[in-house]
Amino acid sequence: MDPATGLHVTGTPQVIDLAGYRLAVDRKVNTPLSLSYDDLRRLPMVTATPTLVCPGFFEDVTTWSGVPLKTVLEMAGIQPGAEQITMTGADGYSAGISLEQALKPENFLAYEWMGDPERERAYTASAASAPPLCTATP
Repeated sequence: MDPATGLHVTGTPQVIDLAGYRLAVDRKVNTPLSLSYDDLRRLPMVTATPTLVCPGFFEDVTTWSGVPLKTVLEMAGIQPGAEQITMTGADGYSAGISLEQALKPENFLAYEWMGDPERERAYTASAASAPPLCTATP
């Protein structure tokens, strides 16, 4: 448990240099993307308070804001035949979800936590509501 946030932590939190941060969207897309933190913040924002459930381990409820995953994937232009996306974190951990799941409106890349972009820096940009590691429900 992170004493500063009260949230459970899996993996190793990473300190992200926002000036050099890039979100890469590539492989089965028409237009590969390399988006900065500011690029993400200029896109449409959603806010939700999902319950993150890791069965047998923990449940956390908190408010996140970010850009819909669907928005980013549509910007890249998904090629026919693409069936899943793989998300890789700054610590090297990766997980995949189906393209069908990724395109659901409740899935987004969080860049802000509890209304404060400064608090999210160690987790930029986290997948929220998408279930790559655990299941989150709105």
